[in-house]
Amino acid sequence: PHRDLHSFPTRRSSDLVLKILDTNWADYKRLRVSLTCESINEKKLHVLSKAPSAFRRFRAIEQLLDAGVDVVARVDPIISGFTDNHDELTELFERLNSVGIRDVTISTGKFNARVFERLTSRIENSPFSDLVTQIQAKYALKDGNHSLNFVDRLKLYAS
Repeated sequence: PHRDLHSFPTRRSSDLVLKILDTNWADYKRLRVSLTCESINEKKLHVLSKAPSAFRRFRAIEQLLDAGVDVVARVDPIISGFTDNHDELTELFERLNSVGIRDVTISTGKFNARVFERLTSRIENSPFSDLVTQIQAKYALKDGNHSLNFVDRLKLYAS
């Protein structure tokens, strides 16, 4: 049966958005594609999701931009103590700029208890297990959600 793009999981989006080029969707003037790249560090990216590598995402962005599609990048979420390495973020932003991205949305995330537990569990069961305590300490529980505390959020955005 035919399935439209919205029915596919996000983790496959960098492959699937290229299908836009095989449709007439790119002809719509108001079409905008948003691609997420949480990290340029492939080991960290693999811990976070089963999504394609950052370099496959960059290739998808280039192809979409070359076809005239408006593309926005999301560096989301930046996880304090894990994906907030200044040098890695600088490299990621420079690479996004070099492929033609002009708009980037960033956030430090807001995680419900189940998602935060799954996130910290994935990190704990990875080569980065030593970072879990630091991550947990930086995220405050408020109204059932874990968010980066205000002071650390300001430090991250200011750097």
